[in-house]
Amino acid sequence: MGIKTEYDTKFFDLNPDCNPSPDSKACLLTPKYLFNPLSLGVNCGRNGNSDTVCSPIHGDTWRQNGTYYLATWNPTYPTYVASMSLSIYIYFIEHYQKINVMSFHNISNTGEYPILMNSSWFDPSLKLQDSPNHDARFYLISTDVNPVTEMSNLNSAWPQPVHFSVLESSSSSTPNNQGTNSPPNQSASGASESASVGTSPWVAPLLVVGCILLLVGCIAAFCMMRMVRRRKLVFDEKGQLEQSSTIHPSSSDQFFLKHHRDDDRQQQQQTMVSSSYPNLSSIVTAPHPAALQSMTNLSSRSDPPLTSTDALLIADTFRQRMRRPEWPHCNDIVQPSSSSSKSAECENIEDEDEELKRRLASELLLKNELEAEGTLMKKVGKRAHLLSTIQYDPPSMSPPPS
Repeated sequence: MGIKTEYDTKFFDLNPDCNPSPDSKACLLTPKYLFNPLSLGVNCGRNGNSDTVCSPIHGDTWRQNGTYYLATWNPTYPTYVASMSLSIYIYFIEHYQKINVMSFHNISNTGEYPILMNSSWFDPSLKLQDSPNHDARFYLISTDVNPVTEMSNLNSAWPQPVHFSVLESSSSSTPNNQGTNSPPNQSASGASESASVGTSPWVAPLLVVGCILLLVGCIAAFCMMRMVRRRKLVFDEKGQLEQSSTIHPSSSDQFFLKHHRDDDRQQQQQTMVSSSYPNLSSIVTAPHPAALQSMTNLSSRSDPPLTSTDALLIADTFRQRMRRPEWPHCNDIVQPSSSSSKSAECENIEDEDEELKRRLASELLLKNELEAEGTLMKKVGKRAHLLSTIQYDPPSMSPPPS
C-alpha cells in the first residue's frame, strides 16, 4: 500500500477475521481515527509562519460519535519550536464565560495530536446549556504558560484560539426514557419548566421592581386624594362663613328699616338743635326692633366686637374733642365793654362747633345705617374715613349787628 506498517497500525485497527500474508496489508480495513492518514501534519507548514493550527480550522464542527479527531499545527512555528512541551485547551463559551472542558498537557511538538470525542466533554458538573450545539475554542500553547492570561493579552506571541463548533449527540443531550411509562406531554412540561427556570434570573427582579413602583404609585395617589379633600373642606367652610356674613334682609325688613332710619334722622336733627353737643349715648343706644337686632347678630357673628373702623372713629372723635374744648356760650359772657371783634370771634367759634356737631352726627348716622343694612365694616374700609374728611360749607351768617 506504500505506507509503513507501524504508521498504519497507529491509525487503524486490525481486522481479527483477516489473516494477511507477510507481503500484504489488506487487513488494515477498520479506521481508528476520523481523518485521512495521508493528510496528516505533513501539509501544515508549507505556507511558512502563516500556518499556525491547521485542524480544526475556523468553522469546523466536531461531532460526538466516539471517534478521534486529529489536531494538527505547524511544528516549525517559532513559539512552538521554542517550547519544550505544548498543551491543548478546549473551551466552551457559555453565558459570555470560557469553560474549560478538555485539556491535554506535555505534548511534543510533532505537529499532530489525536483527540477523542466522547461524553466526558459534556460533564453535568460543567452546567452547560441544554442546546446540543456548543461554541468552542481550540488553543495550543506552551505548557508553562497561563492560557487565560495569554488569551486576554493583545500583544501575545502565541496564535489566537481557533473558533469551531462541537455538536453533542442526541443520545447524550436528551434523557433516556426507556423503562418509564411517562406520557409524551410530561417531557413537554419538563421542557417548559426548564425554559422557565432559564428565564427566572431576569424575570424575578423585574417583578420586584414592578411591585415596588405599583406600591409607590398607590401611596402617592392616596396622599393626593387626602390633600384635595382637605382643601375642599377648608374652602367649603370659608364659603359658608362668607354667605352667613352677607345675608340681606327681606323686602319687609328693608321697608321697616327705611322708616326707622327716617325717624332716627329727625330725632338726631332735633337733638342737634336743642343741645350744644350731641348726646352720643342716646344715638348709639337707640332702641332697635327685633328684626334689626337679629340681622345685626347675623352680620356680626364672624366679626370681632370692635372693628378697626370703629376704633378709628372713636380715636378721631376723641382727638377732635381734645383739640376743641367746650367754649362758654357767648351769651353767658357778660362784659360791659364788648367790641364788635369779640362778638365776631364768638360767632366763628359757634360755627365751628356746629360743623363739628354735624360731622359727628353724620359719622354716627353712617355707622348705624351700615349696621342696619348688614354690610361688613371691613368691606367699606376707607369709606368712613373719607366721609370724616369731607369739609362742609358753613351756613351763611347774618351780618353782625352794628
